[in-house]
Amino acid sequence: MGNTVKPVPEGMGGLTPHLVIKGAADAIDFYIRAFGATEICRMACPQSGGVMHAELKIGNATLMLADENAELRCA
Repeated sequence: MGNTVKPVPEGMGGLTPHLVIKGAADAIDFYIRAFGATEICRMACPQSGGVMHAELKIGNATLMLADENAELRCA
């Protein structure tokens, strides 16, 4: 087999949760304070200014999260 796809992307754990919640920015602040999370990236939704996508590292685990947005059918 020549070309194989890695089932787990480089730098990710075996399971990477992605939360879609109200108040993602507040949740990010909480995870930083409570668990010492490191914010890797955050992208704002052009329409609402809310969190469209964010990635945090807690230890060696990655957590992804976003604000719910019914208009964009993201949640």
